[in-house]
Order: sequence, then C-alpha cells, then structure tokens
Amino acid sequence: MNDVFVRQRQAHGAWATIMWLVSGVFLFATHGPASFLSWQALVYFLPGMYAAALVFGLLGFSLQIAVMRALSKLGAGNAPSRTLVQALGYGLMAIEALAIYLAAQWIVTRLLFPG
Repeated sequence: MNDVFVRQRQAHGAWATIMWLVSGVFLFATHGPASFLSWQALVYFLPGMYAAALVFGLLGFSLQIAVMRALSKLGAGNAPSRTLVQALGYGLMAIEALAIYLAAQWIVTRLLFPG
C-alpha cells in the first residue's frame, strides 16, 4: 500500500481519538449534570476513545480510499496525486470532526446524562 495511504489511515484514527477527547471535555464541562468524576466519564473516555478511533477513523479512511479508487477509474488508471490524496483526507477529517462531535453530544446528553 502506498505510504501516503498508510499515513492517512493513521491520521484518521488519531484525529478521531483527539476529537472524541476534545468533544468529551467540552461536553462534560458545559452540560449541567455531567461530571468528570463519575462512572459516566469513565465509560465515555476510556472505551470511547478506542471505539471512536476504530469506528470513525476506519470509516473516514475507507471513504477516502473509495473516493480515490473512483477518481483513479475516472482518470484512465492514473494514480491520484499525493496532494489530492492529502487534500481529500483533510476534507474528510473536517466532516469526521463534525460527526464525532454530534455522536459525542448524543451519547453524553441522551445516554449518559438523560433529561
């Protein structure tokens, strides 16, 4: 596999983990009943960051690969440029950040601290 794709896969997983943690800190600090010193925080942060990397990181990377393959077919078999791969990866990471925040918000406000 191309070195660029390996780096992008790692970047998607790391980005998902960072965004999960940042979203969690923000939501736990701003959501009234949420507390950092609770069993809910333990459930959110420990397994959550691994699940986020697995689910969102893998999903983002898989989507990037699918788009790159489609672009290769449209380009008569020419491999997409390194710049295009990276630009697409960053764009997908922005979408991934929004999806992670929305998922984290739902988990904190609806599952861990409902009502």
